[in-house]
Amino acid sequence: MKDVTLNDIQRLTELIAAHGVYALTVIVIFYLQFWAKKNLDTASRVDHDYFRKCHASTWIATWVMMVTSTLVWIYATFVYKASTPFLHGSVMGLVDQRVMPSKAEDPAELSEQISPASREVQLYESKQLHDSSGTYDLDWLLIPREGAPTTIVFSFQHHYKLWKPQNALIPLVSDNARPMFESKTEQRTFTIDLQALHYRLNTSLQIAYERDGADPVRNIGKLYLRREGAKVPINWEENNPAASGRAVLVGVESLNWPTFVATLHAAGDATQQSKQLQQTPVFDATGNYDSRAGRLLRERLGSADLRTQLSACAVLVAARQRSFKFVRDSLSSNEQGYDRELLMTNLARSLDEIDRDGTPAPADLNAQMATVLASSQDFDAAARFFDRAGDAPLTSPELYFTRGFAYSRAGQYEKAIKDFDRYLTSAKSAFSQALAQTFIGWCYKKLNKIDTAIERYKASMTVDPTFAMPYNNLAYLYAEQRRNLPEALKLANRALELNRDAEERANYKDTKGWILYQMGRYPEAVTLLKEAAAAAPYEAEIRRHLEQAQQTAAKATKS
Repeated sequence: MKDVTLNDIQRLTELIAAHGVYALTVIVIFYLQFWAKKNLDTASRVDHDYFRKCHASTWIATWVMMVTSTLVWIYATFVYKASTPFLHGSVMGLVDQRVMPSKAEDPAELSEQISPASREVQLYESKQLHDSSGTYDLDWLLIPREGAPTTIVFSFQHHYKLWKPQNALIPLVSDNARPMFESKTEQRTFTIDLQALHYRLNTSLQIAYERDGADPVRNIGKLYLRREGAKVPINWEENNPAASGRAVLVGVESLNWPTFVATLHAAGDATQQSKQLQQTPVFDATGNYDSRAGRLLRERLGSADLRTQLSACAVLVAARQRSFKFVRDSLSSNEQGYDRELLMTNLARSLDEIDRDGTPAPADLNAQMATVLASSQDFDAAARFFDRAGDAPLTSPELYFTRGFAYSRAGQYEKAIKDFDRYLTSAKSAFSQALAQTFIGWCYKKLNKIDTAIERYKASMTVDPTFAMPYNNLAYLYAEQRRNLPEALKLANRALELNRDAEERANYKDTKGWILYQMGRYPEAVTLLKEAAAAAPYEAEIRRHLEQAQQTAAKATKS
C-alpha cells in the first residue's frame, strides 16, 4: 500500500475546499426531501393534504436547488478559469559570474540581471544554473498589485570587471585615478506588450538573451521573444530606472530611521511603506542624514541585486536636492562591503533623474561625479557630467586633462582637443606634454585629419623621445593607411623597446603583427598576433586581426 504523504493530504484538503460545499448542498437537499416524504407517509388523514403540499413544495425546491448547484459545480470545475492576473515567463542565457579576476587571462566578472522596472508588480523568481561559467536561466512569476497590466516594463543590467594592472592604464595625470579594474555597468529597459502578443493567462513568455558575438563582456547582447519556434527581436529602450520606482517611493524621504531601515529591507513593498510613513525626514532641509541611514543606502546602491539598487535609487530621486550632500559624501567614502563601481553608477543614475526632473546638481558636484566616473572608465557618463559642470569648477590643469581624456573616449574629439591644448599651456614635464600631444594626435586621427595627427605624434616624440605610445600610434596609423610600412615597422620595434609593460606590449605586438600582415609576411604576423591575443584575451580588435591573418595565411599556403 502506498504511503500517505504530506502532498496527498494537501491535495485532499484542496479537493474538499474546492468541491465540499457543493457535495454538502446535495446531501442537505436529499436529507430534507427524505424527511418530507417520511412525514407524508406517517401523516393522519386529517393532516395528509397539508403534508402532501409540504412534500410537493419541498420536492420542487430541493430539486431546483440540486440542479442549480450541480450546474454551478460543473461550471466552476470544468468551465470557469480563474482570472488572477499573474504572468509567468523565463529568460534564458543570462550570466552571473561573480569571481573577481586577479590576472589578465582570468575570466571577467560578469553579471546580467532582469527585473521589473515598475514597483507595481510583485516578482517571484528562481535561478537555474547551467555550469561553472555562471550561465543561468531565470524563471519568474509576476503578480500585479492592482488590476491586469497590458504592458510590462523590465530593467536589464549588464555589469562587468576586467583585470587591468595599474601600470597598464593610461594615467589621468593624478596617481589616484588608476583603477585596478576596467569596470562598467550599463542599464537598459524593454517593454513587453501583452495585448499585441495576445498573451493568455497560464501560458509562458519565453525570452532568450544572446550575447554579443564581437565582445560578449563589454557589449550588451540582444533579446528575443520565442513564439512558436520563431525568434522575435525585443528592442532596447532609453533607460529611466529612478523614475520607474518613484511612484511607489514618493514620501520615503519622510520616514524616521527605524521605519526607514524596515522599509528598505522590505524591497519596495508599497503597502508596507504607505503604513510606515512618519514625520522625521531621512534628509533634512540642509541634506543632513543619519550616518546609519547613509551606510545602509550605500550598501543598497552597491548591492549585487538589481531590484535593491532600483529601490535605493528611488530614495535619492524622491529627496531631490536634499540628497546632494549624501552623494558628495558617498563619492569620497572609503567604506567596504559593497561594489563601489555599482555605487558610483547608481549615484550617477540618480543625479541624471533628478536633473531630468528640473533640479540640476551644483556644478562642483557634477565635476566631482565626472572625475570619479572617468577614473572608473565610464567615459560616456563622465563626459555627460562634465558638460553639466562647465568650466567653473575646473580649478586645475589636471582636471582639463581628465575632461579631455573623457571626451576623447566618449567620441567628442573636438572638445577633447580643446581641453588637451589648454592643458598643454601649463604642462611642465616632458612626459605630460608628450602624453597630451599623443592624445591630440589620436583625436585628429579619429576626425580623419591624418596629416595633423602625424604632426602631433611626431611632436610628442620630439618632446619626449623615450615615451613609447606615439611611436606605436603612428606605426598603427601607417599600417591602417597602408603607407610607409618599412618606417612603420621601425616605429613599432622602437615602441616595443621602450615599453616593457606586459599588457601594453600586447597592443604594441598587435601593431607590429598588423604591419607584418600588410607587408605580406603572414607567418610572422600570425605568430606575433597569437602572442598579443594570449596576453590580452578580451581585446576584440586583436582577435579580429588574428582571425584575418590566419585566414589569409591559410589561403596563401593552399595556393
